[in-house]
Amino acid sequence: SVMFQILFKASLGLGNSVTYDSKRNCFADHGVLRAVEGAHLDCALKSHSPLASALHLFPENVLLSGDESIPGLLDSPTGGALLKPRLLPSLAFTLSSVIVSLRPSLESFEAELLQCVNDPLRMVVIQERRLHVGVHNGWGFLESPQVVVLEVLSSAGSEDKTSPPQKLGLRSSLQLTLINHPAVAIVFQLEYVFSAPIGRETVVSDGDKDVFEIITCKKHNASLLITPLPSSSLCAVSSRRSLARLRSAGFPDVLDCTGQPAEELDPSQPVTFDPQREENDPLQGNHLLLQFLAFTRVPGEGVAPDWPLGVYFTFQLYRFPPVTTQPLALLTDQSQPPLVFSAVDSPGLQLQFRVDRSFLRPGEQRCFLRYLALHSLHVDVWDSHSLLLLGSTALPLKHLLRQGKPAVQTLHELDVLTTDYVGEGPLGTSGDQDCSLTVHTVLRGRLHVRTGNIGERRPHTHVHLRPRMTKPASVPKPDGVSAVLWQDSAASVSGPGVERGKAEGITHMLSQAITQQHLLFSALGSAEYLEYVLRNPFNTAHTVTICSDHPDLSVITSAAEWRYFKSLNPTATAVEENMFHLEPGSLHIPLKYQSFQCEHSMSSSCLRPLDSQVTFSTEDGKPLSILQVNVQPTPHAVDQTFRLYHPEQSFLKKAIRLAPWDLHAGAELGDPPPVTVRCTDPNVVCQTRKTLPGEPQDVYLKVPGGPSPHVRVFSIMVYTDKWTAAPSQVWQVYVHFLERVDMSVVSGQRSCQSLVLRGKQNMRKLRCYCSHTRDLQVEPGGVFALPPAAVQEVQVKVQPWRTGRRFFYLSAVDVEQQRLVSSWLLCLTVHRPVVSKAFEVSVPVGEGRGSSRKISYTNPYSGPRSLLLRSDHPHLLQFREERFQIGGGETYTIGLRFAPSTRPGAVEILVYVNDQDERTEEAFCVKVNYS
Repeated sequence: SVMFQILFKASLGLGNSVTYDSKRNCFADHGVLRAVEGAHLDCALKSHSPLASALHLFPENVLLSGDESIPGLLDSPTGGALLKPRLLPSLAFTLSSVIVSLRPSLESFEAELLQCVNDPLRMVVIQERRLHVGVHNGWGFLESPQVVVLEVLSSAGSEDKTSPPQKLGLRSSLQLTLINHPAVAIVFQLEYVFSAPIGRETVVSDGDKDVFEIITCKKHNASLLITPLPSSSLCAVSSRRSLARLRSAGFPDVLDCTGQPAEELDPSQPVTFDPQREENDPLQGNHLLLQFLAFTRVPGEGVAPDWPLGVYFTFQLYRFPPVTTQPLALLTDQSQPPLVFSAVDSPGLQLQFRVDRSFLRPGEQRCFLRYLALHSLHVDVWDSHSLLLLGSTALPLKHLLRQGKPAVQTLHELDVLTTDYVGEGPLGTSGDQDCSLTVHTVLRGRLHVRTGNIGERRPHTHVHLRPRMTKPASVPKPDGVSAVLWQDSAASVSGPGVERGKAEGITHMLSQAITQQHLLFSALGSAEYLEYVLRNPFNTAHTVTICSDHPDLSVITSAAEWRYFKSLNPTATAVEENMFHLEPGSLHIPLKYQSFQCEHSMSSSCLRPLDSQVTFSTEDGKPLSILQVNVQPTPHAVDQTFRLYHPEQSFLKKAIRLAPWDLHAGAELGDPPPVTVRCTDPNVVCQTRKTLPGEPQDVYLKVPGGPSPHVRVFSIMVYTDKWTAAPSQVWQVYVHFLERVDMSVVSGQRSCQSLVLRGKQNMRKLRCYCSHTRDLQVEPGGVFALPPAAVQEVQVKVQPWRTGRRFFYLSAVDVEQQRLVSSWLLCLTVHRPVVSKAFEVSVPVGEGRGSSRKISYTNPYSGPRSLLLRSDHPHLLQFREERFQIGGGETYTIGLRFAPSTRPGAVEILVYVNDQDERTEEAFCVKVNYS
C-alpha cells in the first residue's frame, strides 16, 4: 500500500466527508485507467504544523502540491516548498496622497450609477464612498483589506464648493506590508454605500442594488469589474447544523390555506417588489406569523458563559399595539447551540397578526405593502431574570411580501447587538465631555426567528353601506390621508334632547339643522385635509368668523399651503385667494386636523375619541353653520426605536444624525429639503439646526430627568416638507433613568460600595442582578425579603480589569411580580495599578502550541502569606497554580502559560498578585510579541 499525504488548509466545523462505493467500478469505463487486481490506495489526512506560518498566502479548502507557485514562499528545488515553508522577507511601506479619478467625470459617473440603482418606486442616496486597500498575491489577500472613507475633492484638490467635484481623495496615509514578488500587487476596491429614506413615500424594489464593488488591480492592467455586493444587515444565513437542530425541535409548521407547506425563501437573496402583483393577488388578507425559535449565546467580556438563562422581547409591528412577550427559558440540556426556547406548553413562541379589510382603512393596503418592503422590525431582547436589556436586533420585513404566492416563510439568524462606552470624561455633565467616550458595538448573541405570511381570501358576503345624509362624501387619497369635501345639507341631525323649555328646544333644533357631522380617522403627526362647503343663505354679504374649540383643528389661511394640500389630495375645487369676504353663494373653507399628542400604550382602548367643533358665525355672533368632527385616533407605525440610559434627575442631551439626502434625484445642489421635527412630550426640547449644503443634519434632544427607575417615553416626528403634512419618519424614544453611583478604583483590585433599598407599603421578595458578573458581585446574592418601611443595604464588590471610564448596570427585581424596583448606573474611573516589574516574551505564531515562562515573586513580609494570581487576559494567559502559599521573605516562582496565536502582533498582559481579600500586593506587566 502507498501512504498518500495531502497538505491543505481546512475550515473548522465542516462536516463533509468523501466516501467510496465499493460496489461500483470507478475505472471500468475509463480509456487509460484500469483496476489492478489485489492492489488498493490508502489516503490519510494529517495536520502539518509547519504550514501554519504560511496559511495567509492561500485561501481555505484548496488542494496544493509542492510544485505550485505561491507568491510569498521561497521555491524549493526538490518541490517540497510546503513541507518546510520559508517566507519571503516583507517590507513596510506608507501609501499617501491617494486620489481616485473616474471617467468621464466623478459627477457623470455617480449620476449614471444612481440611474442604475434608482427606480420609480424609491429614491436612493449615496451615503459613503469607501476604499478597500489590500495586498493580494493572486490567491487572496495577505491581510484583511483596510477600509477608509474617501472625501469629495474639486478638480484642484481643494474643498471648493463652487467648482463641481471631480475626484475622490484620502487625507490620511495607509501602512502596508509588501513582498518583493512580481505577482504581489496592491488591490483597490471602491465601494459605494447607498441608503434610501425610510419614510412612507418610498419603496424598496430590489435588495441587491444597494452596494456595488469596483475593483482595480495593476496586475490586470486597471480592468474594471462591477458586481453587486450584499447589503449590510444584522441577518446571517443559518448553518446546516443549526437548521437541522431547529427542524427537529418540533416547532409548528407554516401552512397555507390548503394545508400545504409555505414556500421557503432564502434571506440572503434579494426580494423583488411589484406593487401591481400584490394588489392583483386574490388573497388580499395577510396572516403574519412571528416564531421566536432559539438563541445562540456568544461568550463576552465580563459575563458568565451560561448567560442569559431566559429572555423576553418587546417590539411594535406596523400599527399594532406594542408587544411584550412572555418570558422564554433557554433549554440547558442541549450540548450544542442554538438553544431552543421553551414556553409553557410548546417549544418556541408564535405570535400572529392579521391584516385584512377589518384592520386596514380604505386606501391603506399600498401603505402597508410599502411598510413591509422598506422597513425592518426593531426587536429589543431582555434578560427575563434581571430585566436588563440584553441587546437589540433588526428583522427585515421584505420577505413577508408574498408576490402572488399563497404563503411564504423565511428563517432568519439575527445578530443581537448592544453598545459599550469607554472613555475618560465624566458622564452626563456636558456634551463636550460625552464626546470623549468611545462607543463599541458588542455582539451578545444570535436570535433565530421564522417569519411567515399566509394569504387569506376575503369573505364573499356583500355588505352595502349607505351613508347618512349628514355625513360627508369621502374622496380617497393614495397615501392613506383622507381628503374630505362636505356638501351642505338642510337635513337635521337628531340627538339626545333635554327638555329645557320651548325656547331652548327651538334653539337646539335650529342648531342641529345647521350642523354637519363627520367621523375622521387620524394618525400621529399626519395632517388630515378637509374642505368644507359654506353656503350663504342670505342675499347680502357677511364677514364670517371661524372659531374652532380645539387647537388641533385649524383653518388653512395661507394660499400656498392650501395649494400644497390640494396637490396631495384629488379635489377639483379652486383655491380662493380672498376667502373671508363672503358673497352670496358658496365658498370652500380649507381645514386640517393634525395632532401631536400620543397615548404610548397604543392599545385601542386607550385611544380615546375626540369631538371637535368649528363654528362659522356672522358679525352679530349668530352661527351660520357648524361643523362637528368626531376624531378617532388610530395607532401609528414606528420607523425607528431608540433606548437611552441616563443618570436620574439630570438633563439628557443627545444628537441623532439623519441619513444624507439625495443630491442627484430631484434636489438641487446646495438645496437640501427642509427638516422639521415635532415631539409629543412638551417638556422635551427637540429641534434641528440649519446646516450648510453637504453637511450632516442632526436632531438635538434635551430631556429632563426623572427618578429611578422611571422611563420617559415620547415620539419624534421628522418632516421633510415645508408644510409638515406627513412625517417621513416616526421615532419612538425610551429614556431610562437610573440612580448614578460614581467610583474611582484600581484595575484588578476589589473595591466595595454600599447601596440602599427602602421598603414600601408591602413586603417584597427581591433579588439584585448586575450586567457584568466577572467585574461585579452583589451581596446578598440570592433572594431576600424587604419588609415594609425597612432599609436594606446592598453590598457591591467591584473588580474591573480594564482601565478608563466604564459603565455597569445593576437592578433590583421583585421576583414574585417580575417588576423592576430600582436600578443603578455604576460609573467607574478605573486606574492602572503601579507596575513593579515588566517583562517581554516572544511567542511563535502558528505552531499550534503555546509558550511557558517563569517569573519570581518575593514575599516582603516576615510572616507567611496565602496569595492569588489574576490576569486581565485570562484567555491568553494561564497560571500553573492560581493560589499559592509563601513564607516570610521567601521567593516563589510563578509559572506562566501563554496560549498559541495564529496572527502576529503584540499585547500587554497585567499579572496581579492579590491577597485573600483581592487587594493587590504587586502587579507585573508582560508584553507578549507574537511573531
